[in-house]
Amino acid sequence: MAEAGILANFVAGDDGTRVRVRCKDRESGAPIDLTGQTVTLRWQVGTDNTEERPMTNLTPESDPANKGRADYVFVPADVAAGGIMAVEVRLTDNQARPIISVNTEFLRVKDPLITPVP
Repeated sequence: MAEAGILANFVAGDDGTRVRVRCKDRESGAPIDLTGQTVTLRWQVGTDNTEERPMTNLTPESDPANKGRADYVFVPADVAAGGIMAVEVRLTDNQARPIISVNTEFLRVKDPLITPVP
């Protein structure tokens, strides 16, 4: 089993909101080595379609603190409207076995105060 903690602040249509997760073993609490594994971020706002995007695995070779960490940077089209966002992380190991995070996070997506001019 895997756990993933998610922390982010969302405004609909924002560009560059980063979600960083740390995947860890539920029983031991140790970070999971993501080498050769695929981490996917899945989310749904309200009753919209479920979206799914691959995350970037951060390499522990460059910084040992990155073990188990993955990032995704949202683009404006990813979250077009405000509401409650349900988010989960899916980890697919190097033998193509999916492991879904045991927790679903619920995050608030705020509507912007001012509509951007194209």
